[in-house]
Amino acid sequence: MFKKKMSLVNICILLFIAYFLITLGLYIFQRSLLYHPVVNNYYGEKLNLKIEEVKITTEDNIDLLAWYHKKD
Repeated sequence: MFKKKMSLVNICILLFIAYFLITLGLYIFQRSLLYHPVVNNYYGEKLNLKIEEVKITTEDNIDLLAWYHKKD
């Protein structure tokens, strides 16, 4: 009975150590795990979208610039 309890305690300690090491590794390497997309992520091809710039003037004379894309 004592050996069973001791092995259960050892398993719990090993699981805690493994969890701690994985968490520590994630903390240390968190910057390299981030996704940093490239600015031009469409590989040099032009996007074939017909987008029209629309300028809207509000009642208090603020100019808003928007993009309009007609539904296909």
